[in-house]
Amino acid sequence: MKNSLKQGMSLSFKKMITDNLIASNQNLGDNLYATTPSLLLLMEQTCNILLNKHLPKEHTTITAEINIKHTKPIYIEETVTTSVHLKYIDDEKLFFDFVLLDDENDVIAIGAHERIIVNKNNLIAEPKAPKV
Repeated sequence: MKNSLKQGMSLSFKKMITDNLIASNQNLGDNLYATTPSLLLLMEQTCNILLNKHLPKEHTTITAEINIKHTKPIYIEETVTTSVHLKYIDDEKLFFDFVLLDDENDVIAIGAHERIIVNKNNLIAEPKAPKV
C-alpha cells in the first residue's frame, strides 16, 4: 500500500474543553474536569487529522495500544493543546508519542499510541444472526 507517511511527522491541535468532555456529563462523577477517555479522544482525533491526509482513500487506521499518564486536571472552558509525533513506522504499524498541554504548557497527559493501517473494506462485518 502506497502512502506519504514519514517518521517524524507531527501535528498540534488546540481545543477548548466543552461540556461533552467533562466527567459530570459522562456519568463519571460531578466534576467539571475532562476525563481521561476524553483526553484519549482528543489524541486520537489529532492522529486521524494527521494521518488521513497521507493515506489512500480506501485505508484508515485503528488503535492497537495506548499508554497514558494523566497528570493534571483540565477544566471546562480551558484550552488544551494536543500534540502527536509519528515516532516510528513498521509496515502497517504506526507508533506515536503524544502530549496534552494546558495554556501554561504544563503537561496534562503524556503517552504512547500504536495504530495499524487497515483497508476500510476489511472492517465491514457481515451481519450476525440473532442468538436463539
